[in-house]
Amino acid sequence: MLAILAGCAEGDPAAATTPSTTATTVAPTTTIDVPHPGQQTYESACAVCHDGGASGAPRVGEPDPEWTERDDRWPERIAQGVDVLYDHALNGLEGEGGIMPARGGRRDLDDASVKAAVDYMLENSK
Repeated sequence: MLAILAGCAEGDPAAATTPSTTATTVAPTTTIDVPHPGQQTYESACAVCHDGGASGAPRVGEPDPEWTERDDRWPERIAQGVDVLYDHALNGLEGEGGIMPARGGRRDLDDASVKAAVDYMLENSK
């Protein structure tokens, strides 16, 4: 049967039975915005203090001319190192600068979620 079809094709008989191998590039049509792994924990447990600077909490986000304390608090905390910040977030802290409840007051949060929230705050406060 193939020989009959090949005989009916005009031009080169081999061309009629050879599949096309032309490559086609498909451009993506959708981008998916994946939130930071710590964003949800931050929003549910940390933002209540860190969005407004309550109880001495350093504010998260872009510097604002009215945030006079923000520029003073993050650099000194960041200089302590991320392991110290993880410890403060996990175990709490009381000091001259204010009060940080352990796990943002949410005992149900696991260590990984708390650390991810710290990472989220640091990435959004540089």
